Amino acid sequence: MLFCEKIQRISQLGSTGSRLLTGNSPYCEELESKIAAYHGEEAGLIFSSGYAANVGLLSAIAGRDDTILYDENVHASIRDGITLSRARNFSFRHNDANHLEKLLKRCSRPPFVVVESIYSTDGTRAPLDEIAKLTERLIVDEAHATGTYGPGLVTMPVLARVHTFSKALGAHGGIVLGSKQLRDFLITTARPFIYSTALARPQLALIDSAYELLLEQKPFPFPTPIMTIPIRDVPKDFDVRPLRYPTVRRGEECLRICFHTFNTQEEVKKLYEWIDCDGN
Repeated sequence: MLFCEKIQRISQLGSTGSRLLTGNSPYCEELESKIAAYHGEEAGLIFSSGYAANVGLLSAIAGRDDTILYDENVHASIRDGITLSRARNFSFRHNDANHLEKLLKRCSRPPFVVVESIYSTDGTRAPLDEIAKLTERLIVDEAHATGTYGPGLVTMPVLARVHTFSKALGAHGGIVLGSKQLRDFLITTARPFIYSTALARPQLALIDSAYELLLEQKPFPFPTPIMTIPIRDVPKDFDVRPLRYPTVRRGEECLRICFHTFNTQEEVKKLYEWIDCDGN
């Protein structure tokens, strides 16, 4: 009923335009502040999607004279944002802080470092504590930690972090969190923000409701919401999808399994029995 109550108070359904024209509202700005406070950050800027948030952030914050170092397993939205920034960029081995440190020593000026807290292709966690000790220009995509691990897995100061509403929260959109200075900068430089229609008021109400529910959530019962196994035949009563090239590298194709709140203990038991049946 939380969402229904909020939607009844909304007099205007559509946003009517981009945030810089007619699409802004006190409700949206209040929601940004509410979300930022929940995650322990100073400010936030809502984008139309998590993809747009990553592309907007990276293409705005870096330029030709900058360098970006990124984990080789980062999401396509991060790679596209890096490409549009036109910055020099190099990948480091997945979750390998030692390799990152070697690359950092080769840079003449501090580069931006981009990682995910939980990787979408295999569910592994980034060694954030180790990486944060190496750089003050860390950007973390928390898409698959949002709504699963409370405020997220970032517990140290970072330059920026991206949260999405389209995974565990069941809504749409994304937000870049950081300093007020970063928010003000992105408002006038992030093209996906400037030239996109603002989220409609009902979508804001849905996001608002989801965050209120997060305050009541129980601890997530699994080490990660994502696990992967080699491709094999899937039982008819399982909804499991494959990750194929180019989403993953050739030879690393797999089945990705995502846990949901509506999964029963019996379903989880059947899943592990199926995984174990081939000795994996």
